[in-house]
Amino acid sequence: AASNCAFETIAKEFFTRAFGIYEEKIADSKTQREALLLIISTLQKVDCFTDEDNYTPLVTKTALQAANLISTPDQSLAVSLCSHLFWSKTPEEGTPGRIKPQGLILRIFMTMRTDIKFLRVKSSPVVARECRVENINISC
Repeated sequence: AASNCAFETIAKEFFTRAFGIYEEKIADSKTQREALLLIISTLQKVDCFTDEDNYTPLVTKTALQAANLISTPDQSLAVSLCSHLFWSKTPEEGTPGRIKPQGLILRIFMTMRTDIKFLRVKSSPVVARECRVENINISC
């Protein structure tokens, strides 16, 4: 358990620095999209977070950054993928696992609702359908 705590601290620092670089150094919208998708996928794979106080702010910041992307299809994709970050893995016996945040279903619902709102407000019906199909294909 102590070694897991050390990994959790290192992982939190890694993501904090990654967000610092994302916010300060990346200006191009295409590069922002790619960097954010890398952050999302890395957060999805990391399972050393056992403390909600470390994990929840990272996921929340990721979702907020996803909502701030310039392109509506990029926003839709990133927000949709962020909804997966609120699911928690069920750890096997004796292995560290992701914490289960309070209000999990509400957070997933709010994230997906935001995704749908982006598509309704900012794009044509055809583009909205294409984005939803693409997001579902990527999410599965």
